[in-house]
Amino acid sequence: LNEKGMFIHTQAASPVNSMLTLQVTLPGTSGVPIRATASVIYSNPFRPFVPSALPPGMGVKFTMLADSDRQRIFDFVNALTTGVQEIDR
Repeated sequence: LNEKGMFIHTQAASPVNSMLTLQVTLPGTSGVPIRATASVIYSNPFRPFVPSALPPGMGVKFTMLADSDRQRIFDFVNALTTGVQEIDR
């Protein structure tokens, strides 16, 4: 997860170039969901019998995300990586 996109772990990944409408609630925040539109940029199929398989899911790039939500994501990730707790905007 970062302010540009995220990986969604799922066994039912959408095809590359699919457009998705997302709603994400960040843990430890006010509970107000982040809403975004995203494009699937890569997809890893579910392969339960292949030990070297990549985790199933898809990488998405945000195509529509409010500036305030982009900042909330940035602050959230920054708090996780630095320990600074100013994530509730």
